Amino acid sequence: MRELLHDRREPVDLAERRIGDVEGTSLFRAGIEYTPPARGTWTIAHTPMLVPGAHEVYVCPGNCLRGVVLSAAEGGFTDRFSTVEVHEENLYDSSMEDLLVEGVTDCLSRLDTRPSCVFVTSSCIHELMALDFGHLMDELRRRFPDIDFVESFMNCTMRKSKIGYEDVQWRQNYAALRKVPKDPRSVNTIGSYFALDPGSEAASMLASGGYRLRDLCRVRSYDEYQAMATSWLNLYHWPVAAEAARDLRDRLGQESLYLPYSWDAAEIRASLAALAETCGLALPDLDELERQADEALSRARDEVGSAELRVDAASTPRPFGLARLLLEHGFEVTEVYSDAVMAGDEQAFSWVREHRPDLLVSAMVDFRLRLRDRDAEERARARGEKVIAVGQKAAYFTGTDHFVNMIANDGLLGFSGITRLADLLVDASRTEKDARTVIQVKARGIEGYPLPLDAPAGEEASRA
Repeated sequence: MRELLHDRREPVDLAERRIGDVEGTSLFRAGIEYTPPARGTWTIAHTPMLVPGAHEVYVCPGNCLRGVVLSAAEGGFTDRFSTVEVHEENLYDSSMEDLLVEGVTDCLSRLDTRPSCVFVTSSCIHELMALDFGHLMDELRRRFPDIDFVESFMNCTMRKSKIGYEDVQWRQNYAALRKVPKDPRSVNTIGSYFALDPGSEAASMLASGGYRLRDLCRVRSYDEYQAMATSWLNLYHWPVAAEAARDLRDRLGQESLYLPYSWDAAEIRASLAALAETCGLALPDLDELERQADEALSRARDEVGSAELRVDAASTPRPFGLARLLLEHGFEVTEVYSDAVMAGDEQAFSWVREHRPDLLVSAMVDFRLRLRDRDAEERARARGEKVIAVGQKAAYFTGTDHFVNMIANDGLLGFSGITRLADLLVDASRTEKDARTVIQVKARGIEGYPLPLDAPAGEEASRA
């Protein structure tokens, strides 16, 4: 194990520490943050782009607009993106409300094609000024009755609130859906940046049972988006989608079922059993599927050998669960990058702490990371070994070009997801990527949306 970054006499201030030294599940104290240039994760500027026919209008001060404008430019959706800049005088001359309504009106009047849906994004300043955002949205709906207006928020004051801004944005992504009669053979999967793997057990079970699975990442028109309101059940796999599931239940009467992105065989079995019971489906041979996943991991372990594996929490919402899976199958996992133990990952965290107390845990946004020596791969090569990263942030902090370019689980679910990950580890071991180039692409896969109408089935997966 390499040396820790800081003096062990101040454990509450460490940006990196042995997992055995962590008390409870609190990892690092919140404070000044550093953002590494591993930029493949999506932001609130990108997620509304999954709604076909949607247009974004950001109403914010200039400094706030800089980042989202760059996001739009890099993502290639500037034709679906407009801005209204808030100036200092708007704070005291009673023009804040008029600026929002007239600014959005002006933006829409300049478009060649009228959008089906508009996300109007306000900022912290509107909260501080106590604007009646609902009233302003009603005025926009009166002026443009053919457009669905959705409130959206770039509000940094929500970052540490009970419901985070990412959770709120996923809720708002489905806010334009209208209540309609339900189709008993239609089911949604919600709250993921990447389409659910069609080869997953859940997707295969639903298809065999005659269900249509609707996925925001797959819809190609606004009518298809609205058809998601016909589904009677929402499946979600990521905790940030829980708020969206709750809202859709309250507004549209849709039930929900949590099938987590899990790396634990027992939890995968329980999730598939719950899906089978809820939808009246036949279970596949779970013993055989687990055996196939184990065999894939064995092959990957033989390929990877003694290479060090580093896992980050941007690649999966269960990084300690993934670390446990890999450790139990003989991989040499040496570090997990995570600022906190996320919901559902507590048990795996405790297992790793008990069985591998020397494994390192590192923050991902602590300000001290700006000075970290990113030479783990160089040191490993000097020993005739290599470092394999799972996730872009782990690739950045270790300086390796051997990495799995996975973001937010990439739609990998169930035993098939484990099998697919094993294949990705083999590829990462054999093939060097140009990490410096790859991880600087903002919102990996966003350039693949919206899909062209003639795109073949599964095209979104290949683009992601």
